[in-house]
Amino acid sequence: MNQIFISPSGNDNGRGSIENPLATLTGARDYLRKRKIIENTIIYLRKGRYFLDKSFTLSSVDSAPDGYTITYSAYENEDVFIDGGIILNAGAAKKISEETAERIIEKGAVPYIYEIDLGKYNISYGTYGNRGFRRAYIPAPNELFINQMPQNIARYPRRTDKPLSLKTVIDSGSCPYNGEFDIRPAIFQYDIQRCDFWKNAKDAYVSGLFHASYADDTIKVAKIDTEQKTITTGLPHLFGFQANTFTSWSIVNLIEEISETGDYFIDAENKTLYFYPPCNLDGALIQLSVLDTPMVVMENVSNIIFSGLTFENSRGTGVYIEGGYNCRIEGCTLRNLGMVAVQIGQGAAAMPEGKHTAHGKRAEGIPEITGESRKIGSWHEMLYEFAAWNNNGGHDHSIENCSIYNTGTGGILLGGGDRKSLTPANNYVNNCVIHNVNRLDKTYKAGVNISGVGNKVTHCEIFDMPGFAIYLHGNDHLIEYNKIHHAVTEVSDAGAIYMGRDISEVGNRIQYNFIYDLNCALNSNAGICAVYFDDYSSFNCVYGNFFYRVCQSSCDMAFGTVFWNRGGQTSVANNIFIDCTAALPPILYGARGIRDMLRSENLISIRALTNDPDDYRGVDIKSDVYREKYPYLYDLYCGNYQNQFMYWNNIIVNNRYDGFEGAENLNFKIKEDYERITCSETVNITDCILNLDNADKKFDIVDFSKIGVIGIK
Repeated sequence: MNQIFISPSGNDNGRGSIENPLATLTGARDYLRKRKIIENTIIYLRKGRYFLDKSFTLSSVDSAPDGYTITYSAYENEDVFIDGGIILNAGAAKKISEETAERIIEKGAVPYIYEIDLGKYNISYGTYGNRGFRRAYIPAPNELFINQMPQNIARYPRRTDKPLSLKTVIDSGSCPYNGEFDIRPAIFQYDIQRCDFWKNAKDAYVSGLFHASYADDTIKVAKIDTEQKTITTGLPHLFGFQANTFTSWSIVNLIEEISETGDYFIDAENKTLYFYPPCNLDGALIQLSVLDTPMVVMENVSNIIFSGLTFENSRGTGVYIEGGYNCRIEGCTLRNLGMVAVQIGQGAAAMPEGKHTAHGKRAEGIPEITGESRKIGSWHEMLYEFAAWNNNGGHDHSIENCSIYNTGTGGILLGGGDRKSLTPANNYVNNCVIHNVNRLDKTYKAGVNISGVGNKVTHCEIFDMPGFAIYLHGNDHLIEYNKIHHAVTEVSDAGAIYMGRDISEVGNRIQYNFIYDLNCALNSNAGICAVYFDDYSSFNCVYGNFFYRVCQSSCDMAFGTVFWNRGGQTSVANNIFIDCTAALPPILYGARGIRDMLRSENLISIRALTNDPDDYRGVDIKSDVYREKYPYLYDLYCGNYQNQFMYWNNIIVNNRYDGFEGAENLNFKIKEDYERITCSETVNITDCILNLDNADKKFDIVDFSKIGVIGIK
């Protein structure tokens, strides 16, 4: 075993020994490049903080040979931080001037607000930026962290208060979704006097639900008219603004609204930080994020491990992996990041705002979207237009035993695998805790976003999600033994696990999970659910899960706990529904409706019947590989498929817990003497998804104790 040491007090001209360590990750990488060592190697990082002002990059020449690994690891569990920002001198903080105090609305907060001159630091400034549903992923603005806790960019109403109702829309603005590309801004009216104080704000943004209950947005303010009591946006919302029972707005990035502990505002023009600290500043760790590219980049790299490190305080992504194989992120903490913790596979170039429908159509002169390395960008739009896109996620990469939290735009992008050939990637997330990962963007940026073929999310706990916990695209993915709770808390027409709009995305298994405490109070026209198969999504499997307290909001259309929209033909079997207000999954459309869509010229047929190997708009379900793997898809297309009602051996329990070991402690392990299950009758089943033909099946008892994470501190 070869050992190399680095330390913040080391020197990159050193020998790399424990007595004479190197100083940086780059120094250790270059040390290895020169020596071309062929054996297992550990680069030990001694305790301390390693600052990055650019991405630490590894390429194919930095791979370990097969059979060996190169590991970047904390030495003997010492606290090691990979830091994408700077540390501010707490002693330099001073009370704000009288001139600044005049701008603060809540005068009671003035004595507690401090400022720090940022002109003494080498900082590249980022803007808050337009962000939200179907907008490109962008780096966070410079963010403030005190004692490693994220602070709040000043806003009104406060984060803990309800947003303002969107009551009167003067002009809805353009609707790019319908092909209106003239960038006409929206204008809406406000009805509280407080808004007049914002008229001179230069970099404020309105944020909220402006039309659909599943689509948040954040748009820069162009004008506040205190005479007409209106706010004009700088860009349109995808669907246009509309006043509804649930539409709402807040305003963010205003110095005037520093009002409580944790609030801050950065004046980039005058290079000054204003903040209301949550604690005494003596000895406080004050961090400001700066780096806007991935902290670690591994491209076409194999057999590399990062272990026991903390990645934090960056405006961008933690770790980016493209191509290669067997790269592992193990036992790490990834937190206080502006984008996602880990991205496996390419993203896409950012589409110009307001000039595309987000559904494959663009304004005249706007070029076709393309993949792009080291970015996320318009990842969603790329996948929408090119459903068979292979984003070069490599294979057998893993994220294991990690804690991921306090990120800005989701937790993990898990790509890899080829949908044309159904080649699996076997990239996986295992035994991780993922929570609070939507500080800036709330919708369609999930705890784990999956694409490609044959990837896995197992033994994780995912919670405190305003939108999806898992957003799924592709084939043959496995979602099992996870705990998912307190998700879809701020939206509706959404599910904790969500997929949709592609009939060829089949073979996915959602099994042995515990999904509980889902209850959105949004007063919209649609409900929420645990598992959502949207817009013709079919032929997947929901098996052996425990669902508990999945409850509906007040809405016109209540959703089932497992729900599909204009699809069907999904195997929902052997699940236990406990105190769920809608346990049975409604079937809105069956196979005949899907077949009609396949035989028409539309998006559904393009995604399923594209036989050109170089046309990545879709796959070919008539090809040999698809016919062998999913014969029911071909039969559906030909008209030979026989409708099957694949809903069997499900148990509904309401207000009765005597059959479980400890429901009061969320322990739903089934007691051996629970006769309703242990003595359940055998049923005769035909289920093409599970390859059962006239089979006799009893209820399969799932060991509840195996669900969730194991041994993470």
